[in-house]
Amino acid sequence: MQLQNKNIVIIGGTTGMGLSAARSFIREGARIVVVGRNEQSVKEAGEILGESAIAFSGDATQTDTAVKAIQLCLDQFGGFDGLYHVAGSEIVDRYTFAVKVARIFDLDADQIQPIATADLGQQAPRPLKSGLLVDKAMNELGVRLSDVETGLRRLKEQFQTLSTAGYRSD
Repeated sequence: MQLQNKNIVIIGGTTGMGLSAARSFIREGARIVVVGRNEQSVKEAGEILGESAIAFSGDATQTDTAVKAIQLCLDQFGGFDGLYHVAGSEIVDRYTFAVKVARIFDLDADQIQPIATADLGQQAPRPLKSGLLVDKAMNELGVRLSDVETGLRRLKEQFQTLSTAGYRSD
């Protein structure tokens, strides 16, 4: 990697693969702004990553989060060279995603009906499919990311484990 003196924002960079990417980028000489939703994870990432990083609390589903993180990168490091966003390996439309969730979690997928985006009355346009190209992340980090079904099956297993252990979210 050629990251010496590069300024990079990592969305989802406070835990898991995003945090691993941040560590790798810093080792290669980059300065990093990591973004995470969980305040505790943000604090811990800041402590782990040290002076070459700024840990920023934000929700990746909010459109202004990346903008704020990029502005922070510009303000603190004097430049912005790239945005790194780690996600799963598959791009799917929302209907397909909802049907996969229903089937894996033993729900009635027939209750899910497709709808045209134009019929939603959204204030801003939304992409028809959701996902990110992750080949670069997989190559540079040396990992294989899960597809949607594998990720959902793991999530279901985790819920079952928590349920068996007596964890209740209410």
